[in-house]
Amino acid sequence: MLRLHAKNDRRCRRAPKHAAKVFTPSQLKNIAGQRGNNLRHATLPLRRQHYRLSHHVYCIKRRVRLRSRRTAAIHRMTTKCGPVEFFDLSKLFWFVVAPSHLLVWALAIGVIFQHWLFGRVLLIFGALSFLGLLLLPIGDWAMSSIEDQYARGSWPVRVDGVLELGGGINPGVLATRGLPGAETGEGAMVAVAELARRYPGTRIVFSGGDPDRGVPEAGVARFVFRQLGIAQDNIIYEDRARDTWENLVFSRALAKPKPGEIWLLVTSAAHMPRAMAVARRLNWTMRAWPSDYVTVPGGGPESFGVNVAHLDLAAHEWVGLAIYRLVGRAR
Repeated sequence: MLRLHAKNDRRCRRAPKHAAKVFTPSQLKNIAGQRGNNLRHATLPLRRQHYRLSHHVYCIKRRVRLRSRRTAAIHRMTTKCGPVEFFDLSKLFWFVVAPSHLLVWALAIGVIFQHWLFGRVLLIFGALSFLGLLLLPIGDWAMSSIEDQYARGSWPVRVDGVLELGGGINPGVLATRGLPGAETGEGAMVAVAELARRYPGTRIVFSGGDPDRGVPEAGVARFVFRQLGIAQDNIIYEDRARDTWENLVFSRALAKPKPGEIWLLVTSAAHMPRAMAVARRLNWTMRAWPSDYVTVPGGGPESFGVNVAHLDLAAHEWVGLAIYRLVGRAR
């Protein structure tokens, strides 16, 4: 049975079935006889069928090439982009698009081009934004939408492993002053210490690299855990990761979790949605265990500095999660 399309559709898509006509070999012979045994007319449907077949094969190959190029581009984005790594590009990108920085860019460009209409528009936008951040808890509103996604819940009956993600730690302070410099990461370390006392013998993995003056975040965590009196026998320190993706990938290779094990993911409530999305992408079943919050439900406006800091942190997590999903790092 040969199916010939009634219309010459040159686009790379499958023609609808109602636009096709079916010929059998006997019908082709009858057509040839009715047209005076003209072989050119008899083989015309076969030529058209061959043309359509080759055309569809070309379209399929073209789609495969485009898909492979897109996959290769995503792979380069998630590993290395030429001489510049994804980590470096993300830092540069955030330096440009952070909300607090955008306000500064808007005011600076507005002052430079104040004699132009768009310059005055930027000045008005910047002034209104500063006024809104001064009077309204915009940062807390943005942070609450992230922190309310995962709650800690009740204590589990058993725990096979605990993974703490680094962040909010300043290794340079430990390297220069001999004492830990915890900015916002002390809540996670206290939560891990509590879990270690409640579930003795549980495997603990701390993931954090990004060294400063030769000291990674894992070095600060080792120092703090020793201060808290936690036994070091069951703790694994991963000191290469620089972002959330590397935290989960490198830790999974070290922990080697087995099906059915109960693992707790310890990080801040603001960072939890992106971390859990990466864990799902890696098929690592984990239970969220938020260590600390920064917002109060129904709280009033904070100071201008705190409001801007919360807005920057919320935007960092939302934008980071969107980019992770775009490049295939989160699910």
